Amino acid sequence: MPPTSIYNILDSTALVYSDPAAGSAVNDHPLRWIGFISHPIGHGFDYGLNRPAYKLGGSIPYLFGYTAEDNMLDAQRR
Repeated sequence: MPPTSIYNILDSTALVYSDPAAGSAVNDHPLRWIGFISHPIGHGFDYGLNRPAYKLGGSIPYLFGYTAEDNMLDAQRR
């Protein structure tokens, strides 16, 4: 009988990847719907509060303590 996983049998995570319950349908766990609903809300907070706060902090860095690391993290956003 062929193995149920494409991963090595000696791999300790092979059972995780070959578990049929791990690849179950979207509505399998009720908390998943909370994630689906809260994802756009989180993006709204990011664009509505977080990004303007970074822009304000970047405009007056000595007042807000905006550092080069903050600038680097803000530049890496998509």
